[in-house]
Amino acid sequence: MKGALLLLLALLATGDARPGAKDCTELWITQDLDHFSFGADGTFEQRYLVNAEHASPTDAPIFLYVGNEAPVDLYADNAGLMWENAEEFGALLVFAEHRYYGQSLPYDGALTKPNGMWDPEKLRFLSHEQALADYATLVYRLREDKRYGGSPAIAFGGSYGGMLASWMRQKYPGAVAGAVAASAPVLAFPGMSPSFDSESYWATVTRTAERSAPGCANAVRAGFAALRAVSLAHVQDAVGACQPVTSEAERERWAVFLAVAWDTMAMGSYPYPTNYMTGGGDNPPLPAWPVRAACEAMMAEDVRAGPTGAIGRLTKASGVFNNATGTVGECYELPSDDEYDGIWDYQWCTELMPQETYFAMDGVSDMFWPRSDSGASVRNRCERRFGILPRRRWIAASTGGGPRGLAAVTRVVYSNGDLDPWSSGGVRHSLGPETVAVDIPEGGHHADLFFAHPEDPPSLIAARVTTMALVRDWIVQFRREVALATGAPTSAIATE
Repeated sequence: MKGALLLLLALLATGDARPGAKDCTELWITQDLDHFSFGADGTFEQRYLVNAEHASPTDAPIFLYVGNEAPVDLYADNAGLMWENAEEFGALLVFAEHRYYGQSLPYDGALTKPNGMWDPEKLRFLSHEQALADYATLVYRLREDKRYGGSPAIAFGGSYGGMLASWMRQKYPGAVAGAVAASAPVLAFPGMSPSFDSESYWATVTRTAERSAPGCANAVRAGFAALRAVSLAHVQDAVGACQPVTSEAERERWAVFLAVAWDTMAMGSYPYPTNYMTGGGDNPPLPAWPVRAACEAMMAEDVRAGPTGAIGRLTKASGVFNNATGTVGECYELPSDDEYDGIWDYQWCTELMPQETYFAMDGVSDMFWPRSDSGASVRNRCERRFGILPRRRWIAASTGGGPRGLAAVTRVVYSNGDLDPWSSGGVRHSLGPETVAVDIPEGGHHADLFFAHPEDPPSLIAARVTTMALVRDWIVQFRREVALATGAPTSAIATE
């Protein structure tokens, strides 16, 4: 990890000088809109970023970040694990943008109807399978350059990107020699065996709160109970709403608004301030250990007694995220559905890509309230919004149905932080010598992909060391396999 240490020392000396999208060359590749038909569905331009500063002259390892549901700049700016190891590995860094996100937009970005609603006809090529085919095509095209013709590619990704990295290794093993799947909830789908209990997501948020401050979970539970019991006439003042709350449906939406702040802060359980969970760029940072900060607000004294005081504390605590800018005035505007889920809602409605706003709560093992979305309500919503019905068991069927299927996939490391609610759907135990699970007791959402930081806990530091040791082994194995397949001598391929 010498490269990481040198980079860390340089950052401490120069301030905010860490590398990122600004240090990359922006390139574009023409991709088929539909990789799986022979029709004339057209093409689109996919954006990717490249940094070759430390790439070996020939057959450099390709560290490929398989982008997920945001502009790729966010990942290029935060994927410190790739940047900090590029020199030591002589790696070419590539950050690929996911179709339909950032600037990689089919139909020149005209994806809505005249009424402003999403146009399902133009979204039908948005799927994880099409995205994986994009990434496989990109690797193929990179290897057309004779400098990279024999390059081993390693897929890196976090969250949905981690799922894509895992599936990339499973479905395109000729494209990538290994995969780093951080905080990847690959088991959080219907039809898995054992089955996924979506309530475990919110139970993990609750455990994170209780670990942050004993008694916090009960205080939050009391706040939500008060919000659901108080008369509608008092909800507006209690939650700080700009408009009167006039229906039970609106009360429910305000409760979800407050709850989502808690799961976002749990994901953002990092030991230093960062704006990753607020979208990066110029957005404001959350404080270090944001759930701890929220619990302090939750358990503070409030001049208002009774239910209104409990709801007020809940609103203030959720404001650690909801008012991260500190610029919310005297009231909150309730976000629209698109502001919550955006185009990701289409991926939920087609492939049931995990979305916590649909997950169950019970108010007992978690600190929220009894809530579930039945299969019928999900189908009705998806049919009403997009005119489609979910393929409920397709992900399970196409990826092996659970750990038994994933055990057949080699050279994948699954890392999960115990503080991260998405760990509830992740691979928590190694499935074989080459399908390795790495546990990070003090870890938040794919924190191991980030840049090293002086406040990193020991388990996070150890996870990065373990991961990159595996990556080194995979590269050596790849080179030996290529040498055997081509008849080249293997004597020089002992170490990287």
